[in-house]
Amino acid sequence: MKTKKSSAKPEPRSPQTGEAPQAASITPIQPAAESASAKPQAPNPTEPESALPSFSEIAAGPQDEAVLTPPRKTKQRQAFHFAWVPGIFLRPAKTIRAILADEKPNWLLPMLLLSLMLILNVVLSGPAKRTAIQAGLNMPAEFQYWSPEEQNNYMAAQASKTSPTFVYAYPILGGIATWWVIWLLTASILHLMITLGGSRSPNVKSSNLVGWAMLPFALGLLIKAITVAASGRLLAPAPLAALLPADSTGLQLYARAVLGIIDAYWLWHVILLLLGARPLSKLASGKALGAMLAVIVLMLLLQGVPGLLGGLLGNMSGGGMFF
Repeated sequence: MKTKKSSAKPEPRSPQTGEAPQAASITPIQPAAESASAKPQAPNPTEPESALPSFSEIAAGPQDEAVLTPPRKTKQRQAFHFAWVPGIFLRPAKTIRAILADEKPNWLLPMLLLSLMLILNVVLSGPAKRTAIQAGLNMPAEFQYWSPEEQNNYMAAQASKTSPTFVYAYPILGGIATWWVIWLLTASILHLMITLGGSRSPNVKSSNLVGWAMLPFALGLLIKAITVAASGRLLAPAPLAALLPADSTGLQLYARAVLGIIDAYWLWHVILLLLGARPLSKLASGKALGAMLAVIVLMLLLQGVPGLLGGLLGNMSGGGMFF
């Protein structure tokens, strides 16, 4: 009986040892993610770095906070140009050009001088004002026609005005506030008018010009204070205001208040403003002077309103204004 031969091939044996060779071990291939985590790759110098900060830079500690915070702008103090004070009276045109050539604010010095002269005027005029109140020199024209009760009430109200609060505190606070409001309104309206005319001048230059143009008022307050302190008597109102009666009403009262503003120092103030109109606005002479004159007239009319209201309240109460 025949047997089938096995189809399996005999394993080769080594001629030296006669043993079958062992099978070669196969090393498995690791995935790319595991190989990358095992050995860090060096950064490619050819790749451009991102301009945006990384999360670690944004979340840095307090020591890195100063790097990310922008520097704060420090506010510079105004320079006090004391040489311009006599120059505004002796060489006004040249001084105004120097004032307007400065790009920084310089209005603080003239406004401080104006406030200081106002305080000096009130302090030196205080004794004369108190004496006038006590002597009844400011009696209304129709006082003699009042009833005894009305006269007694008026004298009691006048006696209360001899206290330091009415003689010094109220005039100082009210006067300083009035001058600063006038400066602010004049500068704002002036900047608006020249801007509508086509000027590109900054607002700070309008404030500088108006501030220095108000120095004649400071000189007037100083002269009036010295005069009152030397004479011991209060000064009469402006000459133009005396053209209308003191007991005026309605439009006459308003006209008297407006005329009471116009004096030599106010005209000096107007001249300084007109000298600075052209250098300030850089407009044609006609447009620059027209805009400045409009501002002057408008401010004159506005300043007459407090006088009108004060006259009306004084007539109603019989007490008048305290400043």
